[in-house]
Amino acid sequence: MQRAINIELLLRSTRRDLAETLEALRVSEATSRAQAEQLRKVSDELSATLNTAGIGITRCSRDLYYLGANETYATICGLPLSEIIGRPIVKVMGEAAFSTILPYVERVLTGERVEYETVIPFHYGAEGSYYRVVYVPDRDPNGSIIGWIACIADITASKQAELRAADRNTQLDLAGKIAKIGTFTYDHATQKLQLSPGCAAIYGLPENTQEISTQHWRGLVHPDDLPRLDAIARAVLAKHESEIVSEFRILRDGEVRWIESRVLMSYDDAGAPIRRIGAQIDVTERKRAEQALAERNAQFELARRAARVGDYTYDISAGTMRFTRTSMAIFGLSDSNMELTARQWHSRVHRDDMQRLRNEHVRAFKERRSELVSEFRVVRPGGEIKWIEARSLIAYDNAGRAERLTGIYIDVTERRKAEDHKSLLVAELDHRVKNVLACVAAIAQCSRECSGSAEEFLDMLNRRINSLANTHALLSRSRWQGVSLGALVRSELAFCAKDVSAHIEGPELILAAEATQPVAMVLHELATNAAKYGALSNGQGRVLARWWLSSLGLTGGNLLIEWKETGGPPVVAPTASGFGTSVIRDLIPYELGGVVHYEFASDGVCCKLEIPTRWLSGRA
Repeated sequence: MQRAINIELLLRSTRRDLAETLEALRVSEATSRAQAEQLRKVSDELSATLNTAGIGITRCSRDLYYLGANETYATICGLPLSEIIGRPIVKVMGEAAFSTILPYVERVLTGERVEYETVIPFHYGAEGSYYRVVYVPDRDPNGSIIGWIACIADITASKQAELRAADRNTQLDLAGKIAKIGTFTYDHATQKLQLSPGCAAIYGLPENTQEISTQHWRGLVHPDDLPRLDAIARAVLAKHESEIVSEFRILRDGEVRWIESRVLMSYDDAGAPIRRIGAQIDVTERKRAEQALAERNAQFELARRAARVGDYTYDISAGTMRFTRTSMAIFGLSDSNMELTARQWHSRVHRDDMQRLRNEHVRAFKERRSELVSEFRVVRPGGEIKWIEARSLIAYDNAGRAERLTGIYIDVTERRKAEDHKSLLVAELDHRVKNVLACVAAIAQCSRECSGSAEEFLDMLNRRINSLANTHALLSRSRWQGVSLGALVRSELAFCAKDVSAHIEGPELILAAEATQPVAMVLHELATNAAKYGALSNGQGRVLARWWLSSLGLTGGNLLIEWKETGGPPVVAPTASGFGTSVIRDLIPYELGGVVHYEFASDGVCCKLEIPTRWLSGRA
């Protein structure tokens, strides 16, 4: 009985243990189901996240079969999942794609984590796509490699953007080299400059130069410009300004080059400089062009001054005029202010020309002429009068009203004086021609009356006309400004006297043009008589021709001219006064208000002329 009780107690205990075990199993199963459900949810969320992120996931076996994959991977392969999972990799990807990934697969199967980027030519996928791939070994519980897990992302768009950016940077570098533009950054802490290829090219540095020290850069800058650049930098830093603009020179292979630099500054919270980012451009050609332009402008200004030509602009509506320095010089005004009001300019115009000038402008505006040429006088501050030729272009507004005149002023004072002088000369020439013709007519008449034959008349007339012609030639050479007395005496003696038979002496004096012809005619008659009857007729006599001024000189007194003959045949005074004698005795007193002493001495003719010094132009 006791044994039966023990067996019953044992069975009860066993049933209780079994119940507890079953309960424990039920709890464990529920827990496992909950964990499995949670794991499934996490897996689904991860798969959705990867799909959303465009990342393909696949699990592959060591024998190169697909064990699993997500939708993104299927999209990358260009096939549905049903045609991927369980199939050989080479059949899904194609031979070309498989050959591309095989070297990486071999590495992951050795236990290596593999990452790479390349173009994978999937047979059914997008052509020419670029992928980033990560392979991780797949191990069993014992740690043996049974395959691998792959993550793959299509990075074609970002890679193309990178390539475009690289191409753009290359293009910018090339453009910088061609245009001589470069960029740089400067770190205040390291005192290093990071240079772009274009910046390196500007300084003549090797093409691969990317970084230089501050001292290296200072060694490239022209030493005369460093103090100024340092002063600019100190001023900018002291004021915490954000930009530096400067121009300076560098020395590149012994050549001086001009650089324009623009720099942006950055500071920390304490106001200390951190970095400079800037751009520099080689402006040497521009500087040379500016210098050439400045030189050309200076030459042009000198040419305008030499030609007395000035520029101006007249704003009709504003009533203001702007001038160049040459224009201000023409008007005798200071160039400190090169703008005048129309009223101020009108006050400079000669009052006799003002109304005419206004009428010319009004008429040109009414006729809508595009150009206007005027001549007028201006009065300079000292009272000097200048003649101006104005050549102007007229601009009109849309309503046809004249709004602007742009033109040049030419100082034609000398030209006007030359024209006036020319007119005077023409009038003088007309007067002199009439006088010469009258003189020739008188000479011809008197020569005819005093000649014994036609042959003698022609010879006498020819000599006297030649004398007139020679005197006229002397006056022409001096532009009728006067004739040297010595040259006149030698000219009249040239036809009848040799150097040994004539002695000529006297100071260099200039006879006025009006006195030259009368004196020449007297000298001609004296020389003719000496050659025919006097000292020059026998080949042995001599003639002395000399002159001097009385003690009062050029401002008063007389010019004395002496003609003395010696060594000739005995002198016989003429019984009647002929044309030659009349010319000698009467022409000087009549034309010049002088005095003539004419004597027929036995040893030779002597003649002394006294001419007022007002008929002298001065000394030669």
